[in-house]
Amino acid sequence: MVINAQGELESENEEEVDNDDMPSMEDADDEQNAVVGDLLVARRVLNVQVKEEESNQRESLFHTRCFVNNKVCSVIIDGGSCTNVASTYLVEKLALTTLKHPQPYRLQWLNECGEIKVTRQVLVALSIGKYEDEVLCDVVPMHACHLLLGRPWQYDLRVTHDGFTNKYSFTLNRQPITLVPLTLKQEFEDVLPEEVPYGLPPIRGIEHQIDFIPGASIPNRPAYRSNPEETKELQRQRGIEVDEEKVKAIQEWSTPTTVSQVRSFHGLASFYRRFVRDFSSLAAPLTEVIKKNVPFKWGKEQEKSFSLIKEKLTNAPLLVLPNFAKTFEIECDASGIGIGAVLMQEGRPIAYFSEKLSGAALNYPTYDKEMYALVRALENWQHYLWPKEFVIHTDHESLKHLKGQQRLNKRHAKWVEFIETFPYVIRYKQGKENVVADVLSRR
Repeated sequence: MVINAQGELESENEEEVDNDDMPSMEDADDEQNAVVGDLLVARRVLNVQVKEEESNQRESLFHTRCFVNNKVCSVIIDGGSCTNVASTYLVEKLALTTLKHPQPYRLQWLNECGEIKVTRQVLVALSIGKYEDEVLCDVVPMHACHLLLGRPWQYDLRVTHDGFTNKYSFTLNRQPITLVPLTLKQEFEDVLPEEVPYGLPPIRGIEHQIDFIPGASIPNRPAYRSNPEETKELQRQRGIEVDEEKVKAIQEWSTPTTVSQVRSFHGLASFYRRFVRDFSSLAAPLTEVIKKNVPFKWGKEQEKSFSLIKEKLTNAPLLVLPNFAKTFEIECDASGIGIGAVLMQEGRPIAYFSEKLSGAALNYPTYDKEMYALVRALENWQHYLWPKEFVIHTDHESLKHLKGQQRLNKRHAKWVEFIETFPYVIRYKQGKENVVADVLSRR
């Protein structure tokens, strides 16, 4: 006769393996399982995920449940405890009568808040199935369970412990009793549903809802706010609306107070005059101001012309929508006080950018300012420029040799490292042709 890997018996003579001849197991009727009902208190800490096949009792304390005054309470049997213990919560909740402890003592190991003085005892009447008894316990504040049965309980009943099955057996009133520990499912039944649903929950009336906090900023809008049909209808009704962030540099242009400021604005507007209908008529009041030997005078006509030209410059059809099938172009320039740039396709502007220099940037040499203008333009429009090769127009001849420089200081190295992440081509453009970026940089 041998035992195979599955634990089954094999023999050439089948008569040797006869279940009828095996010794009978202990009567199952003597085993007292945990009581069922609503637990007095639930305090659960899940610190390990036990697999079904590993759910043995090798390292487990004995857990079960009992009735105390018709209330379900948790019980632990611990052979290492020198006293029987009842929790103060159990005593207070069930209003049990306590007795003065004949030999008060102090405990340290049960709680981290310091020493605990044990001065009271309580006689607890408990029942687990057929087992009914009264146990004298010390009253101690603890959270592990409601009752802890230790060595005194085992000694009084001459309890036998089966270390493999973790069962406790004894005889009470000539009747054999065996206490069985909680199964894994019983131990965690307070975290498991009684019935498993048959399918997914029904579709709710509100599938998703975000409650905004008063005063909080609204989240970014989605990239596509309407479908193509809706977009076409909106364009038919009111034309293409331009993103205000793209034309902020033009819209915030303050009213000129000197001839040079008027001349700068006029030069910018004249560069795009072929895109603005009746530009000569609109700009006539400004043209009168910048004539030689004419005193500067800013009146209502000039203000009207200035506001109207700004509106034309920042409105469709002057600013076009980007076409990612075409090549993007950047013109950037720097002056003593600021930097400016314009993003274009086929000579038509898509967005403007300008920024005043401050702090240490005001003291940069001309080459550094020109490179800084390029870096800021790339940072501002990188979402347009990364996917495809584009053209950089510059009136600073030194930038043509950006890729061939051998020695770089720390600042230049940082900027060049960022610029080289883009697929670009640099083309030199004479200063008189780089009107828009030059004007934006001088604002």
